[in-house]
Amino acid sequence: MSALGEIAALARTLPDPYLISRVLSRQEALSSSALEGTHSTLNELLVVDEDDQGASHATRQVRDYARALEQFLPQACSEGTALFRLPIVLALHQAVIQHDPTYRGTPGTLRRNVVWIGGTGHIAYSTYNPPPPDQVAACLEATLDYMRDDGMQQMTQSLITRLAVAHAHFEAVHPFSDGNGRVGRLLLPLMMAADGQVPLYLSP
Repeated sequence: MSALGEIAALARTLPDPYLISRVLSRQEALSSSALEGTHSTLNELLVVDEDDQGASHATRQVRDYARALEQFLPQACSEGTALFRLPIVLALHQAVIQHDPTYRGTPGTLRRNVVWIGGTGHIAYSTYNPPPPDQVAACLEATLDYMRDDGMQQMTQSLITRLAVAHAHFEAVHPFSDGNGRVGRLLLPLMMAADGQVPLYLSP
């Protein structure tokens, strides 16, 4: 929390606190996508911003992540925690998964299939089972209620705690058949911006 205070003070001294946000958001996109096994470089990413011809699928996916950050951060700043409703989560998923050639399904829709995490390729050996499809919407809505600070958490929990709990709950719901990690990591700087903080990119 002390470090957040320091960066907020620093941001107030700059004419544009997001002066270098283009590079920072793209570095976050690179780091977050690398966690999913999608790799590109900062040079490739900056080039594809200007010229999409010949870009690889991986670079387009990373570029989509960076653009999603830039698109939704101003909305988080203006709307605050009211931003965190189902349409924004679906829009984030659609934005980051649209150029993923391995994604099966319609980007921006909740999963309709049973998924599991860990194990050896069969649910019988899984380490965690997210909610079944018919419970995903209700579980996600409970997480979004928490992110909107609809309870006492804003008074009783620090922003750091709320970031951690919201992220853990979102990933536990696992609302999409793929792309949950990317969307979950995008929600973190959006939560910071909605709280009036300078958004930090946490994947690195």
